[in-house]
Amino acid sequence: MSERDVLVEEIQDLRTQLKYYTETSHNSVMKRSSVLQLHHSCEPCRGPSLCSIPESTEENAEKKLEIERMHWTEAESKWISLAEELRVELEANRVLADKQKEELN
Repeated sequence: MSERDVLVEEIQDLRTQLKYYTETSHNSVMKRSSVLQLHHSCEPCRGPSLCSIPESTEENAEKKLEIERMHWTEAESKWISLAEELRVELEANRVLADKQKEELN
């Protein structure tokens, strides 16, 4: 197997992993989105709830927004870490491939 073939295979593996993470992330975002849409729907309130107290609802919405921001920040940090790990791994594999190429020559 040539160096090019190894790198192409590695790139395909990374694309597959990225696709999996993207789809997983997209599904969790869609679930959160649908929950938020249900929560923030304009249907009238039934029974005793915070909807009857506008100030509390606004405070509650702000808290939920802050929690959502924290989740997105956390997810962003994970993506940055993952991208950095993949970059380091790719560079290590390139160095290894170069080393093996030199040994073969």
